[in-house]
Amino acid sequence: MKPKILLLDEPLSALDGVIKESIKERIKSIAREFKLTTIIVTHDPEEALTMSDKILIINQGNISQFGSPQEIINQPANDFVKEFILKQLEIKRENIYNLFGEKYA
Repeated sequence: MKPKILLLDEPLSALDGVIKESIKERIKSIAREFKLTTIIVTHDPEEALTMSDKILIINQGNISQFGSPQEIINQPANDFVKEFILKQLEIKRENIYNLFGEKYA
């Protein structure tokens, strides 16, 4: 019997950057190859945005937004989505700029 759904709970949280990118690609290729609906639980917005066709954002047990990565980035449904997704990405970007001594734009 072949499964139809693959459920992964924080599969990349304990991995370093290089391994994480390799595993991300492997998860996507396995899901495509076996035509699996894949549900990934993560608190990392970058993982969600780069691995997903659709994203479900839950805040205190309620759905804050369901949509494509493009919809989440370009049309956040509320302040929680803005803070949870966009603010975290801005902080990562700022940290990278600061690391190299460049001014954050």
